[in-house]
Amino acid sequence: MKFRVSVDLNLVDTAEEELFQILLYQYSSKISGLMASVQNIQEKVFPILRIVALIASGLGILLSLLISWRGYFVFFIIAFALFYFLIPISRKLDRYIDKFHRFAGRKVCRFAAKRAFSKAREFLPYQAEYEFLGATLQCYREKAENTELYWSKALNGVAICGDSVAVFFEKWRSVSPTIVVLYSDCFQLEPALRAYSFPFKLKQDLLP
Repeated sequence: MKFRVSVDLNLVDTAEEELFQILLYQYSSKISGLMASVQNIQEKVFPILRIVALIASGLGILLSLLISWRGYFVFFIIAFALFYFLIPISRKLDRYIDKFHRFAGRKVCRFAAKRAFSKAREFLPYQAEYEFLGATLQCYREKAENTELYWSKALNGVAICGDSVAVFFEKWRSVSPTIVVLYSDCFQLEPALRAYSFPFKLKQDLLP
């Protein structure tokens, strides 16, 4: 099973933007999952930790006053204040971390999308042919009647299919793509994925 596609600047620009959106979706989903796990642990541990730390700090303050340890008195006062405001401080930090990941995620995913098509842009325009050979997908590039094997990769994992690009990952929560396939219409690739019972999702079903 094979299909061909004419690769030009317009297709690459469209595919690069779609790849950026898919990578950002994967990145955001992974970070959201990690942040949810961290917040779940915080909600269970922090209240207990706060109470224990406040008691320990309070005892430290009393002991420092009794023994006249001024240095320790200041230390325990600061510790008491920090643990008293532990929960609101942690929530504010979570918001800053979330903002950082949103900013960093866009930068990293944009860079990765541009890098994925950097070699394709140098070769424009050309004809690409994709051929499914069992569990292997091969990509050929044809230009000025010269055809070359561009890459040959094993088909495994999962895929997210957009309007002009399909992005393959090792698993649904992965961020780094293993294969990127260009096409002019997703229906060029869907029959092959269905024929091989390859798990895939459509971009429009995932992204708003």
